[in-house]
Amino acid sequence: MEHIKFIFVLVLGILSVLVFLVIRVCKCGIPGILSKTIASLFFVFTGLSASFVSSGHPGVKFVLIGLLFGMLGDIWLDLKVTYAHDGKPWLYSGFVSFMLGHLFYIIAIIRISQMNFFFVLFSLILGILLGYLAISLEKVMKLQYGPYKKVSLIYVSLLLCTSMTAFLACFQTNFKNTTLLLFFLGSLFFLASDSILSATYFGTKRKEAPAWIILNHVTYYAAQYLIASSLLFL
Repeated sequence: MEHIKFIFVLVLGILSVLVFLVIRVCKCGIPGILSKTIASLFFVFTGLSASFVSSGHPGVKFVLIGLLFGMLGDIWLDLKVTYAHDGKPWLYSGFVSFMLGHLFYIIAIIRISQMNFFFVLFSLILGILLGYLAISLEKVMKLQYGPYKKVSLIYVSLLLCTSMTAFLACFQTNFKNTTLLLFFLGSLFFLASDSILSATYFGTKRKEAPAWIILNHVTYYAAQYLIASSLLFL
């Protein structure tokens, strides 16, 4: 019965994302914020419904908290789009929410995989180094971070730490843990989504065409729904 509820919530979530994409491409404003909030709320509900099927693993709560911060980040970033004349506070709020979300995802991965200390340390150091490298290549990548360079460095480092931690967790478990595999796949979609978002926000030639908007959100929601669904296999 719980599996049926999970599938029902997941399907509703996917439909809500499709509705949001139509509204987002056609117009922004309040309808865009409301539809995005609903689409994001559903990946939290998806995680909750998946957790009812799982074995009550202690890592579950960290994933759910990460999903909640992801939802908050979505709201702040859409407010930034809606109130572009005063978007700086909303953009910073979005950054902080997503950073906290990734921090909780990293903790969840470590708890679920029972990762050894060396792998944890290696993934964090490598993530930070790669983050610094990515930000330092802004001219090559035709980006201008401006006043957001420092916060972008912290966020990108956490994003890459999430991917590295997920990959090493899969490696440690011989790529046999479905939850961790979905987590890693989700982290790759995050990387794709944020690469597009960086070009949209900080690109010298901003990619604001409907196709880029759709691709950005499809990859983002794929990431969150994969991570939410991963709890089903704990």
